[in-house]
Amino acid sequence: MGLLKADVFGSPREREFYYKLAKTWEGKLKIWHNLHCGAVFDLSHPDIRSLCRLLPDRWEKYFFFNTSIDYVCCDLDDRPVLCIEYDGEGQGYNSGLKYYNTMNPRDGKRPRKLSLKLDLARRAGLPFFVVSYKHLKDLTPSTQLSIADGIIGDVLSSRAKLAIDTNAGVAERFRMSEEEFSRLPSEQQQQMKETRRQELYFEVEQELNPISKLFHEKWPFHYKVSIKSLPTVGLIKCSCILFFWDATVCGPSKEVAHRSSFTMPDFVASGFGSQELAKRIAVLIAFDEALRKGIKPRDVPDVRGILFRFSSEQEMNSKIEEWLRELGFRPSG
Repeated sequence: MGLLKADVFGSPREREFYYKLAKTWEGKLKIWHNLHCGAVFDLSHPDIRSLCRLLPDRWEKYFFFNTSIDYVCCDLDDRPVLCIEYDGEGQGYNSGLKYYNTMNPRDGKRPRKLSLKLDLARRAGLPFFVVSYKHLKDLTPSTQLSIADGIIGDVLSSRAKLAIDTNAGVAERFRMSEEEFSRLPSEQQQQMKETRRQELYFEVEQELNPISKLFHEKWPFHYKVSIKSLPTVGLIKCSCILFFWDATVCGPSKEVAHRSSFTMPDFVASGFGSQELAKRIAVLIAFDEALRKGIKPRDVPDVRGILFRFSSEQEMNSKIEEWLRELGFRPSG
């Protein structure tokens, strides 16, 4: 084996997912691979120096100066928008500043290293996500999108919404002059502004969020959502946060034709909402699976969303099965 590596990626999957993300987001984002931490964060900033002095171990003090980030998503002017770390070793994810691994990584310091990166990104106000294979693979055979695509789309659309002046153009939208609009009752003005705000936000979602766009292509007008709570006794000591959704597709007589379950971490990051993304993905998966089984859904899916707090995925799986049986649900498939 020569001195030169075969490629610049840490693994074949890291390479595969880089090109997959780059292709999906071409024209909207520039995605850089394995950028040095100093290319994203100003490591000479006093806050970083202060943080490094407080870290207990010697290797931690120099960690930021010797590490890189797997995928850095930048806008078209090369400004960082969010970071994604592919956890091939631990097959884990983050929820806020906490990292949870489902496999034991070879590097015993890896959990601490990822926590340090998450803390640095939080201090800089930059969304940072630790994801594994299941979050980067296609959701379904016919949906060439992943949870990571949904994360990126959610962050981009949230940023764009903040830049929108929802009060501008309201009168024009309703074919009125500004003077005519000003003479309307205050309550009516507010209703019209809210309508305009929803329209502008919808346009942003359609442009920047591929999961949201696909969701609304299948249900262009509305969808039904019902939240069913499950017991929370005994969960106080649990730390890991995941979303579990149970999606139902109804048949011609509104009977249950197909039920599908979906689990996704509550990543918790600035400018990102896990719950809405998890709901939409759960519905898309249920709809796709129903079609592949030859079922022609008559109604939009009825989605039951439940937020669980668990210390491990093993505990999550056993508890979900137990509670679904108590509620009269049957396992999907």
